[in-house]
Amino acid sequence: DAIFAENVSAIRRSSTIVALLDGADVDSGVAWEVGFAHALKKPIIGLRSDFRLHALPGLRVNLMLASTCDRIVTERDELLRALDVVPRPRVSTIRNVGAFYDLVATEYDDPVLHPHTTALRQEAAATAIELATLEKVHCSLDIGAGTSPLISHLSARVKLVVEPSIQMIGKRRDEEDVVAICTPIEAFQAPAQSIDRAACVLAVDHLESPRAFLERVRPMLRIGGELIVVYQDPDEEERLRADSRFFEFESFEHGTVFRVPSNIGALRRFEEQVPTGYEVSAQIRKASTRFRVASTVGVRCIRVA
Repeated sequence: DAIFAENVSAIRRSSTIVALLDGADVDSGVAWEVGFAHALKKPIIGLRSDFRLHALPGLRVNLMLASTCDRIVTERDELLRALDVVPRPRVSTIRNVGAFYDLVATEYDDPVLHPHTTALRQEAAATAIELATLEKVHCSLDIGAGTSPLISHLSARVKLVVEPSIQMIGKRRDEEDVVAICTPIEAFQAPAQSIDRAACVLAVDHLESPRAFLERVRPMLRIGGELIVVYQDPDEEERLRADSRFFEFESFEHGTVFRVPSNIGALRRFEEQVPTGYEVSAQIRKASTRFRVASTVGVRCIRVA
C-alpha cells in the first residue's frame, strides 16, 4: 500500500512522464502508470529501444500505448531532445486568498484528483474534533471553513461558517442548519461575547499575523469560550513544499499550478504567540498516516478575560 501510494503521488507531482516500453510486452505496471498519467493529462514520452516490432504494421508497441504516448523515441539523445520541448505547467501566484479558492473550488475536495489535500483536511478536522469540548452550546463558528463538515461536529443551536471564497460558500447551499458568511477572515466581525466555540482549521497560515488574529477573535468569544486552531507542522510542511512562502495546488482543470501566500513559518511555537486574555488548555500533535502529508498541530485556547 505504501509503495502504491507513493507511486501515485509521484505521478501526480510530475510535470512529464517518461515510460520505458521495452520488452516482448510492456510491463503491466508501466502500462497502468501510463494510463493513469494520461487520465491526469500529463505529457507522456515513451522510450522503446527494443528492436522488436508489434504485430500491427508501423507500431513498435501496443496500439493503446502508442496512442496514449505523446511521442515514442528510440534512443537516449532523442529522449533528451524531446524533454527539452515538453511544456511545463504554468505557475500563477494568486495573492487574494478568496480568489485562489474560487479558482480551485470545483476540484479542491476531490479525493481522486487530490488525495493528499483530502487526507490533510481529514486529519486536521479529526484534530479539531479531538480538542473540542463537544457539549451543546448556543453558537459555534468555523473560520475559513471551505467545504469542511467540521461545523456539524461542533454541536450548537446556531452554526456559523466564515469563508472568503464565494465558490466554496456556494457548495454549502444545501446545509439548511448552517449560516454561511462570505467575507475575508480578517474582516469578519461578531458581537462581543456572542461565540461559545470557534475553530480555525488550516486557514491561519494565510494570515499575516497569527497573534493579531487571536487578538481580533478574543472579544467575540464569551468568557470561558474556546478557540481551536489547527495547522500543519511547520517543519514538516516546509520540507514538503517547493517554496515555504506559498501553498501550491496543481489544478488539472486549469492546467496551472496556483500559488497562494502561506505564512507557515509564523506558526512555529504558536502557543508562545497566544496573547494575554487566553489560556492554552490543550495542545496535541497528530502524526500523519499518509504519504507526503504533514502532521497537524492543534491548540485549544480558552478566553479567560
